[in-house]
Amino acid sequence: MAKDKTTENYIKLMKAMARIAKHKGNRLMIQRCSTDSVFKEIVYLTDSCAVFPIPADIYDANAEACKCPTSNNAVDVYKIIRDTCDKGRKTIPTRMLWELKNDIVVRVFKTDTDYLFANTLYTDLIDLLPSALYGSECYNEKACYPIAFYNSIVDMGYAICPIYKGKNGNEDFENCVHAIEAVSYANVE
Repeated sequence: MAKDKTTENYIKLMKAMARIAKHKGNRLMIQRCSTDSVFKEIVYLTDSCAVFPIPADIYDANAEACKCPTSNNAVDVYKIIRDTCDKGRKTIPTRMLWELKNDIVVRVFKTDTDYLFANTLYTDLIDLLPSALYGSECYNEKACYPIAFYNSIVDMGYAICPIYKGKNGNEDFENCVHAIEAVSYANVE
């Protein structure tokens, strides 16, 4: 298999997810989804904290070396993404970062009613995904749900969690919101 930049990024993504799962003591799970998208059959890789699609041929060729599972688990990852998208409100990702008191660095997301914060441990992995997965459709319904990005053109998406509620949250988030509100979003979106 040719090791082009996209393939290399997928391999980096697989290794990163495996490391995060091992570090956090989470089980790494996969699911195969047949679809008519550009990647035909998709393998979803998750450590229960983030969900990313990976082409099946790249996954199969590198799963053992990346220490990822090689058999299905009973987790409907695709449904998580679709349900969150179908029911959710639109969320705008920004480039703004904020460090919470407990040394967690979060990326700021703005909704029509409040702000959400996603751990950069997971959001930074987005840069490894191909641009076809990006799109502008980003949804979230509740603070306890993943932030789900969904691109209807290629009929796939990815979800990120944990997320933290901004408005009506603890003091960390209130302080963050006050600081964010003083910033012009024209400079960060």
